Amino acid sequence: HVDAGWNSELAVSNIEKIINYSGFDLHTEVIDWEDMRRLQLAYLKSGISNQDVPQDHIFFSTLYHYSIKHKINYSISGGNIATESILPDIWHVSAMDSINLKDIFKKHGKGNLSSYKTISFFQYYIWYPFFHKLNSFRPLNYMKYDKKIAGLELEKIGYKNYKGKHGESIFTKFFQEFYLPKKFKIDKRKAHLSSLILSKQISRSKALEILKKPPFDPNK
Repeated sequence: HVDAGWNSELAVSNIEKIINYSGFDLHTEVIDWEDMRRLQLAYLKSGISNQDVPQDHIFFSTLYHYSIKHKINYSISGGNIATESILPDIWHVSAMDSINLKDIFKKHGKGNLSSYKTISFFQYYIWYPFFHKLNSFRPLNYMKYDKKIAGLELEKIGYKNYKGKHGESIFTKFFQEFYLPKKFKIDKRKAHLSSLILSKQISRSKALEILKKPPFDPNK
């Protein structure tokens, strides 16, 4: 687990319940909070749309560097086509562009990123997968994955579902539900719900009903 400082209390509780049930070993990499704070502020000052880059980049960077250090060749991803097949390119800026990340911090940040370890394009796309044979698999793409059924199964061990996609992160919740709609008129629920419509997990009429409500609910 990579702790970038934005875990909600519910996220911490859910992780604990899964570990207790499965018996898996848990290793947590805690990212220096001052580095995260400085980088996050730099991104907010830059005004770009994808404010989740500081978190997303360090998640994958830490996972890849850790895998190489410990000679782990395989990782399992929860990414899947059933719930994540649609996302307009114009809404998304690659989180793995370390050159762009460093430039934003150089222009808008203060101090130095003392322990925030980035991963380069060459490492991520070429050196690690082809020369170190680091592979990532998405098992949910090889089965009939239903988000609702998966949630019900997890609830049996005390896991509690989040209100909205990526509600496990306090910052991502703010970014997707408030920042994007207010600043860029982007409601990511449209993409998320469209994916569920295509995988026949929700009807179009139900999706339109959900979209009638504002993305940000101050009571959640």
